[in-house]
Amino acid sequence: MEKIGVTLKKIRTNQGLTIKETYGGIISRSFANRLEHGKSDLQAAKLLQILNNLAITPDEFQFINNKYNASKSRLLFQEINQLYKKDSFSLLSSWIKKHQKQNQPDEKIIVTYAKIILYFVDHGSMPMTQENIQFVNFLLGKKAWNIQELQMIEFVVILIYDYSEAPLSQDELIQKIEHNFQLYLSPKYDPFHVIKNLINFYGLMLQHFYSLRDFNRAQKINYKLTKIKQNFDLTITDLVTIKFWFAIKKLYLGDFHQGDQEIKEIFKFQEFIDSDLHFKGIYDYRIQDALNYRKKIKNFIF
Repeated sequence: MEKIGVTLKKIRTNQGLTIKETYGGIISRSFANRLEHGKSDLQAAKLLQILNNLAITPDEFQFINNKYNASKSRLLFQEINQLYKKDSFSLLSSWIKKHQKQNQPDEKIIVTYAKIILYFVDHGSMPMTQENIQFVNFLLGKKAWNIQELQMIEFVVILIYDYSEAPLSQDELIQKIEHNFQLYLSPKYDPFHVIKNLINFYGLMLQHFYSLRDFNRAQKINYKLTKIKQNFDLTITDLVTIKFWFAIKKLYLGDFHQGDQEIKEIFKFQEFIDSDLHFKGIYDYRIQDALNYRKKIKNFIF
């Protein structure tokens, strides 16, 4: 996959458009030159304006940017996610054995990601093996992540969070992840379909902070979810997921019975939404953890 700016230049020159016709009123000429030489990144809102000038859609641009192919690593990534969503963990284990000897660096990353998923599902945590350290350092060493790497972050973030030798603090890590998501988002619009992954990332952070009893930082995450709900046109799945996290909050800090009832209502139509989350598993753990917390502070009435 090429740099975004390099692909933009190819499309622009193929269409016989000037820099002014393509970028005028959106970015400066000097920035456009740096962009087309792969030396600058671009936010989604401005990229959408440029693509509009070029008369191509975001999906068409992604296809061109990948040299008119669905990359092998992308296909492998889709296979993994399908197996995970179907709870086909024995098949996922077989998939890993089949692809263990991939030679291309980007394909090796996908196999490592699959191992992380499988181990995390079985054990609830992940040791920092040499392979995983290389994976973490690869991600943290990149200035900007592509969409596929953003979609991995839901599982990888906990691994990174527990990596004591990571070059970033926890707050710096959150900022880096949010910055990378913002590169692909524009106001009210999610052209590259990553808002679901950002919501799931915030869900992981909420669980982490609830376990630490760090309710101040959890509240900041809930505020960010509220802003997403206000500022984006969300799918039913995204709205239900946010509602789920708000209900989880009530188990700890609000009306416990109301939160419990809201979650059980979500279970009734979970099969009709396209979510990667295992709501029931999260609920089973969180309700017990919330009860333990409330009993400890004597703040629960049966």
